[in-house]
Amino acid sequence: MSDEETLSQTVNRLNAQGYTEDFQVKNNKFYLSAKKLFINPIDVVIDETARFEGDTNLNDESIVFALRDPVSGFKGTYVIGYSTNMDPADMDIIHQLKMK
Repeated sequence: MSDEETLSQTVNRLNAQGYTEDFQVKNNKFYLSAKKLFINPIDVVIDETARFEGDTNLNDESIVFALRDPVSGFKGTYVIGYSTNMDPADMDIIHQLKMK
């Protein structure tokens, strides 16, 4: 990631690199709505992360994860708000992920 890259530019770059699925959290698992597929987070690998901080508000922070499921071969992004108000479901999921 370039220091100048915005969140949307990062997601667009990752999409161009094949990270086209939208990973969502549903029932403590990742859900790929386009495929109607649930994936266990312990099976998913983080290939890249990018953190974005708000200019004036500490609660305006986000993280983009480039994720890959080696079993299915699906790759995509997972974008979460990152602050003290973080959704507990997101926190549970990221604790189960592993880096490449």
